[in-house]
Amino acid sequence: MIRVKGTGEPAAFELVNPLGSLSHQFTQPAHRLKGLGAAVEQQLCVKLIKKGMVPSKNVEYDNLNVVRSADKNPYWTKRVDSEGHPITMAYYRIKKKESPVLNSLI
Repeated sequence: MIRVKGTGEPAAFELVNPLGSLSHQFTQPAHRLKGLGAAVEQQLCVKLIKKGMVPSKNVEYDNLNVVRSADKNPYWTKRVDSEGHPITMAYYRIKKKESPVLNSLI
């Protein structure tokens, strides 16, 4: 996280899970287009690499600014299939189904 000097308010941040996958990068609107998101991401990657981990991230394919940025960045490699097409992953929301057995355990 990068904080605003003086106030300590977050200016930019990103999360990383225990497997080294980065997510939820966010820069406050007042601090965008200053390279803060890239700086946060780079520092997280450096820390992961020093721990012997391989950083990764998933980007929504319609988030064109981030896709283009990652494509131009020499540190990121896009996963592609055997024909060279980007691999797309689909995430689905799972609705909680009522279950008497599970509800009794909760």
